[in-house]
Amino acid sequence: MKKAVVAWSGGKDSCLVYHLAKVQGIEVVALLTMLDGKHNCSRSNGVDREILELQANLLGIPILYLDTSWENYRQTLLSGLKILIEKYQIDGCIFGDMDNLAHKKFNDELCHEAGIKALMPIWGKSRFEVYTLLHKYQIKAKINVINNSFNLDDILGADYHNLNLYELVSRPLDICGEQGEFHTLVYDCKEFKQSIPICESDVYKLDSVTMIKYNLR
Repeated sequence: MKKAVVAWSGGKDSCLVYHLAKVQGIEVVALLTMLDGKHNCSRSNGVDREILELQANLLGIPILYLDTSWENYRQTLLSGLKILIEKYQIDGCIFGDMDNLAHKKFNDELCHEAGIKALMPIWGKSRFEVYTLLHKYQIKAKINVINNSFNLDDILGADYHNLNLYELVSRPLDICGEQGEFHTLVYDCKEFKQSIPICESDVYKLDSVTMIKYNLR
């Protein structure tokens, strides 16, 4: 794989695989974000579009937004990949999945249909290895969304990179949030030209999740 896009949520895993792809010598030409147009944020992580735009600017690459529902997610993503293939001649898309077989199957089949390859740089890595890599690439992220089923109110709004890993391990959850326990918003990393100044604006408690809306300060 020589030229690729990153499936970008604005969170820690998509940021990490961006760094790992660069280390592998892959030219990352753009970010691809699935957008919740109603709330103007990334569909998976709830990162505000204004912050997503600044993340891309700080990496020095363009970002493509695709407004979609969960029902139309696959077809919208496929259409977006075809646009990027034509515009940038990419031969791959990079995803931040670790071990969810359903997600891997989705990524592989989607990219095969688009005529490119799916790359998952953290696939099969241990949770501790991923946590260590996040620190290696100086990825700093806020926990901005928690799943209400896991009693995580105490870490909502916390800096993920500063959490006590061994305390997290003692809880009945995936310490990387791979099963949807929580999501994150990256505000700094090794490749950013500067840190993103963010501040809390509102807290929303919904049926399944509680989320903090962050704005630029």
